[in-house]
Amino acid sequence: MTAIDRSRIDHAALPSTLSPSDIAVLARFGVPASALTLKDRRTLKLKIQPIGLRAANAYVEQHHRHHKASRGHKFSVSVVDEAGRIRGVGIAGRPVSRMLDQDQHLEVVRVCTDGTRNACSMIYGALRRAGIALGYEPHKIITYTLATEPGGSLRAAGWHDDGIAGGGEWGREDPHREVVAPTEKKRRWRAALSAGGEGDGE
Repeated sequence: MTAIDRSRIDHAALPSTLSPSDIAVLARFGVPASALTLKDRRTLKLKIQPIGLRAANAYVEQHHRHHKASRGHKFSVSVVDEAGRIRGVGIAGRPVSRMLDQDQHLEVVRVCTDGTRNACSMIYGALRRAGIALGYEPHKIITYTLATEPGGSLRAAGWHDDGIAGGGEWGREDPHREVVAPTEKKRRWRAALSAGGEGDGE
């Protein structure tokens, strides 16, 4: 029998139903039993919970592909599964842009998940609702994505595309500062558009 590289088996791509013989073969090649049953591969039941900044930052450090921990926050949320396992976190805080910070904006500065279906849109939706409940004007609740990212989770959570909002870094006074995040063009999103149908600029 031809050897199979176990590391190349994509558990998430397995079909929704498997015959007993399929299960037996895959089990012999190291696929976990939990990945072979429909119950464990269906969409997880998720819920939103509050989370402290330290715990949220620890999750970001472990899972985020291009951002490090946030220095501070106004509030943070997590999304957890039925077993209480954290599947994603979101951090809202003061805007990175000083001009927006002076104008009472709230910025979603980090959203990070382990790829669980619907976790990202749940986090964006929870942060949006929480910001509005705290009294922030919806059009002043913002976040940014890379211009190359589609933004489907944001749209699903009720956010509005505010267009390209520059690139590079905020606050360039220190030429020796380490650059961690990507410096390509960014797209800005708002929890709602202003009365005029457009953002209020920077």
